[in-house]
Amino acid sequence: MRSASIAIALVLVASGCRQIFGIHDPTPLDDATTMGDGTTPSDAAADGRDAPAQSCFGALDICLSQLPATPLVLAGTLDTDGAQCLSGTNAPQYCVIAGTTVTNNAMFSASGSRPLVVIATSGAITIDGTVDVASHRGGQVGAGANAATCDPGTKPDNFGGGAGGSFITHGGSGGTGSGDVTGAGKPGNVLAAATLHGGCPGQDSRGASGSGGAGGGAIALIGTGSIEVLAGAMIDASGEGGAGGLHNVQGFGGAGGGAGGMILLDGPTLTQNGLVLAEGGGGGEGGDQANTGASGQDPATTMPARGGSGGTANAGDGGNGAAQSSPDGGDGANGATQAAGGGGGGGLGVFQITASQVGGGGQASPQASQR
Repeated sequence: MRSASIAIALVLVASGCRQIFGIHDPTPLDDATTMGDGTTPSDAAADGRDAPAQSCFGALDICLSQLPATPLVLAGTLDTDGAQCLSGTNAPQYCVIAGTTVTNNAMFSASGSRPLVVIATSGAITIDGTVDVASHRGGQVGAGANAATCDPGTKPDNFGGGAGGSFITHGGSGGTGSGDVTGAGKPGNVLAAATLHGGCPGQDSRGASGSGGAGGGAIALIGTGSIEVLAGAMIDASGEGGAGGLHNVQGFGGAGGGAGGMILLDGPTLTQNGLVLAEGGGGGEGGDQANTGASGQDPATTMPARGGSGGTANAGDGGNGAAQSSPDGGDGANGATQAAGGGGGGGLGVFQITASQVGGGGQASPQASQR
């Protein structure tokens, strides 16, 4: 996978520091190493030099021993399990990248098992393009999606649809198949948003018929100055739509949509004039004797992502994904004669801020909550 075009000059050390908002005790090294594409950061302790004092940032308390010397530009793609990611000293489960300031005026996307943390150590963060840690039907699985703490719920049996993934709200239940009143999938329990993590996946339908949508990824943007999301810009951590059920003697159930992930904007001031999404994906439509159901949609606006429909004559439609206007994932519909149930829509993700001054007229689903 291509790496993002980034310039980083920092080294992380393996000890904690007290949790604060902002930055304390910055101590840049004189021989800071710039890390670009394909390179790895230097380790000040490796050649016997004394470890420098630490600088710690934001509500996640990410501590750096060496500050970056150059701005960071978010563009291209980034693998959060790759060499360009640095682990937080007290948060090794994160991929950390940093610059003196952070800008984005193009498409930037991140995937991989770890959530992404982006730090501006001495200035502003300006988003004027797309920052994408969402999961997409048949494509990217967002950074840190499908958290290890997810409750899988009760999986579907027979011809029932899979349930949607849960996060801060429940995913929808699957619909039942024709003549089957017990086989629908039920969603798992909701998760807390105390740490940075992605949303939960939707359930697969019966057998290998269709894959559940992946949960949305997770990202934190931590700034020592202002954070601005400009008009026309987008930050997306939404879940993936579930696959439609395959056709068979009675068809297979549709798969559940993935829950939205998590976005944290952490800085003293926030101006939000763009679009921020952490919504659930739509559930897949069930299959029938002759046709495969339609897959659920990925979120694209503040309206709920639509569940799959129109691909079969008698099977149940998929439930809509969760959005601010309907915070739980929609239930999949039941199948009629010789047809399977639809998958449930994914639950709602999280949008948190720490800013003491907030302005702008942008759109967000869900609405921001203070961390």
